[in-house]
Amino acid sequence: MNARGKWWFPNNPDAIFYGHFRFDEQTGPILEIIGNPYLNQERKCDLILGILEDNQKITLFQCYLRKSYSLVGTFQMYDYKSQFCFIGVHFDDVNQIKFMRMTFNLKMR
Repeated sequence: MNARGKWWFPNNPDAIFYGHFRFDEQTGPILEIIGNPYLNQERKCDLILGILEDNQKITLFQCYLRKSYSLVGTFQMYDYKSQFCFIGVHFDDVNQIKFMRMTFNLKMR
C-alpha cells in the first residue's frame, strides 16, 4: 500500500504535515512527512493521525523516528516507523484502542 496524505499529532491538531505512507510485509508501516513536527526532536510518539488521499482515516500507533534528513533549504524530512496502523478510524488517545477479541495468523516459512 502506498498513499499520500495529511498528518498531525493528536496533541497539536492544528499543525498539519504532508507526507507519504507505505506499508508492506517486509517493512511494516512507514510514514515520511515534510516539515518539523517536533521542535524538541522527540524520537517516540504514541499516535500519529492522518487522512489519506482517498479520504480514509488512519491512525499510526507506537511510532518512533527512524531518521530525519534535509531536503532543499530548510525543509526537513522525517521518517517514522509505526508498530501498528488502523485504517478507517482515528484514535485521539491510546486508551481508546480496545479490542473485543484477537486472532493470530502465523505463517510458517
